[in-house]
Amino acid sequence: MTGIEKENMAFENTELKNLFVSFQSLQSKLESKNELLQRKNIEEYKIFLDRYIQNLNKLYESNRKVANHFNPIKLFKVKFDEITHSNILSWIFDPYGSHNQGDLFFKYFLKHFNYSIKYDPRNYKVIKECRGDESIVDIVIYSKDFVFFIENKTLSSEGIDQTNREYRDLRRFSKKMSIKKDSIFSIFLSPKGSKPLNKNFKPITYRSLSIAFEESLEEIEAPYVGYFIKSWLNILNSI
Repeated sequence: MTGIEKENMAFENTELKNLFVSFQSLQSKLESKNELLQRKNIEEYKIFLDRYIQNLNKLYESNRKVANHFNPIKLFKVKFDEITHSNILSWIFDPYGSHNQGDLFFKYFLKHFNYSIKYDPRNYKVIKECRGDESIVDIVIYSKDFVFFIENKTLSSEGIDQTNREYRDLRRFSKKMSIKKDSIFSIFLSPKGSKPLNKNFKPITYRSLSIAFEESLEEIEAPYVGYFIKSWLNILNSI
């Protein structure tokens, strides 16, 4: 090895050593900075966690007074139960129901869906599971001047020729009661407004029905009734 080669090797070794030392120094500095950043982040996280726990405790205390998420219908797991919704609906429409609000809900139902009928608010009847010659209708509302046939479908689909059979029963019912043709109404109620086989049935969605009853909430005078109706409407809107 020549003298020049030895000098070059010595130079390269010195340069490599200096580079290595510089790298170690830089790495040490970065680790120190990372450690400081980590400490800072941990402190910020602790502050955030403390605030979160404080707010959570405040929310818990406030919820004890109002129980925003309580819903009796959810509690009994009948959200998708068709009979439950039909029972509630017939109870709401009944002017002599235990809600003691008279025809309030029926009045807003007529108004929202533009049914122009004259009726005595204390002189109409509501029947559940009304049996006809060919069918059983979920809800029938009638007086000597009008009649509504309401078929409610929460999850199930229409039965074989169901609305055709129901409409024939509706015509028989109206004829027996001497109700004029322009005062007979058939409704097919479902979450998404499914179209019935019989075109005389008007499709109505759960959401639009909910809106109709929401308009009546301010006039409900019994707080327990108001709360129950709101709970039910929340369920309708979620199906």
